Amino acid sequence: MRKSSDSLQSLDRGLEILQLLAERPHTVDELSHRLKTPRSTAYRTLTTLRSRNLVERDPRQPRYTLGFGLLRFTRALLGRVPIRQIALGTMRELQAGIQETAVLTMRAGDFGVAVESIESADPVRVAPSPGERVPLHIGAPMKAILAFLPEEDIAAYLKRPLERLTSRAIAEPRRLRHHLAQIRERGYAESWEEVYQGAVGVAVPIIGPDGFALASLGIAGPVHRFTRDRVVSVAQRLLTAGKELSRRAQNAELHKVLT
Repeated sequence: MRKSSDSLQSLDRGLEILQLLAERPHTVDELSHRLKTPRSTAYRTLTTLRSRNLVERDPRQPRYTLGFGLLRFTRALLGRVPIRQIALGTMRELQAGIQETAVLTMRAGDFGVAVESIESADPVRVAPSPGERVPLHIGAPMKAILAFLPEEDIAAYLKRPLERLTSRAIAEPRRLRHHLAQIRERGYAESWEEVYQGAVGVAVPIIGPDGFALASLGIAGPVHRFTRDRVVSVAQRLLTAGKELSRRAQNAELHKVLT
């Protein structure tokens, strides 16, 4: 029984380390402090994760990052996301036409998660990592989801503490509620340096059969390539694409129910 309990604790510790490394790279000492566990224990867990290629050590500094072994789990998970298959062709067309990164985002609790991106070929580009989580009130892809959720979901979200990733994000509930109403009125969300310094985002919701946001479709790029006119132009293309993807997503869901 003792061995089983120790194994579960080790598993839980390993999962906590992966969650922390998903936020940013950490040193052994930082992980030990955040896990409230001895440094030797944190190091042993990292060694086990490294043996499975789930964690890597940065050769330039004593920090650990997520390993490429996690990609096999990512591929398996993304293969089970129907909206990703529905949206991929449209994303490729948008990326080719606009020459910026196209991003598909889905809700995961209080966060938006990038489940697919088609990157710009330009060496200066914005490229969110698949699986990256951002609070729903920060950044165009997330706000395009939050604004089109049921009112009770929005009200519950606004009662939670609202953080900022940069000074440009809106973290006051009253201002944010007004901002979400504006997004609903025009049909799209935009953000200027809310998630990353120097990045602009434009996004529209993909509406599911229940009439609420199932995901969002967005375009992201560096701020120096965007003007107000370009944001409006990109938004118009996204609105057209978003309506078509919403129709296809709703039909796919209906087909699943009927078959």
